[in-house]
Amino acid sequence: MKSATGSDPNTPTLNEVLGWAVSRLRRDAVGDPRREAVGLWARVTETDLAMPLTAADRQVQEDQWERFRTAVERRAAGEPAQYATGFAGFRTLELRVDRRVLIPRPETEGLVQLVLDWAETEGRWGAVVDIGAGSGCIALSLALEGSFSRVIATDVSEGALAVAADNAARINPDTPLELRLGEFFDPLEGTTFDAVVSNPPYVSAEEFDRLEAGVRLHEPRGALVSGERGMRHTRLLLESAIGHLEPGGLLAIEIDNAGSSDIATRPQLLDEMRIATDLTTESIQESFAPPVTISFWKLPKFIRLLEASGLSSSRHRLHWHMLLAIPVVFFAMVLIGAAFSMRHARFGGLGYMALGCVLCGFGYFFLSDIAAALGASGAVPVLIAAWAPPLSAVMFALGLLLHLEDG
Repeated sequence: MKSATGSDPNTPTLNEVLGWAVSRLRRDAVGDPRREAVGLWARVTETDLAMPLTAADRQVQEDQWERFRTAVERRAAGEPAQYATGFAGFRTLELRVDRRVLIPRPETEGLVQLVLDWAETEGRWGAVVDIGAGSGCIALSLALEGSFSRVIATDVSEGALAVAADNAARINPDTPLELRLGEFFDPLEGTTFDAVVSNPPYVSAEEFDRLEAGVRLHEPRGALVSGERGMRHTRLLLESAIGHLEPGGLLAIEIDNAGSSDIATRPQLLDEMRIATDLTTESIQESFAPPVTISFWKLPKFIRLLEASGLSSSRHRLHWHMLLAIPVVFFAMVLIGAAFSMRHARFGGLGYMALGCVLCGFGYFFLSDIAAALGASGAVPVLIAAWAPPLSAVMFALGLLLHLEDG
């Protein structure tokens, strides 16, 4: 075995191996090559991410080096890290994945949580089915984290079911999971469920062509594309699930924004429809440009737009009032400077006067930052947060000036 550094020892160190990997990934413009290299090593060897820090001089076993080198070469060629290592994390699971199945996404973890929360709230722990098993991430999570009496997963792909079966056997051989081959509900004739869950394909043919190369060239097209508009599978699920749901049962489907708009026009298919989202008012506001990037003259209009939309404008109003208060701040600084310059030079103590003036300036900006933080959090009114510090500085400076003048 050749060394990662090319010096041809039989046992390169972990530091040498990672150094080679970083160089190899950087050469092919893989973003953050150090983080990628450490992540690949941890997945391939099933070790902790901290090992490169705690055992950098440890000698690497030959089989580890070969597996790691293969993974790095695949990642450098543009293959997703999960396929390069053969592993993908999902909730509490470490799943084996390859190009027969879609790489599990974090968004789908929320779909699982939605089903578990519903079952807990409603006390419905009967049978549940996952349509489109893929790697088995949804069905396995429901079987292992929930208390369902029966968990079934179907898929039209024999390869996908083989991956799901391998994951079930590897993670927990006693997992109460049934795998069936077929499209939609074809292998479930006459069976009804408390919950039907699915992460179907929902990308249109046009959108698929615009996906990043790592997804477009490596992940299975059939697990992503659903007709010309991306809604074929979702519509068929809506139409066919009704006959397989117990009264009051749950149909939980992962969709994108376009799909949610389409489904919202079909309320007649279900007794009740809810569209869950991970968007919050806070996350929407955080996506806006920071107040400092908006022109002073445009801030009032933007503030009115936020308020008309029902969103908080506190940060932007605070910034606007602080800008308005800048002339008052300058006036306060001039008065403070004047106060500390009144002492005649022949009396000495010029160093103390200069230091006192500087400390007053730093003290003002420190208190101003505290007031701004309180105003942005809503702990104090915006007007007080923006205007109290400069007005207090003016009063302090005037008081000091009159005291020294009188003295």
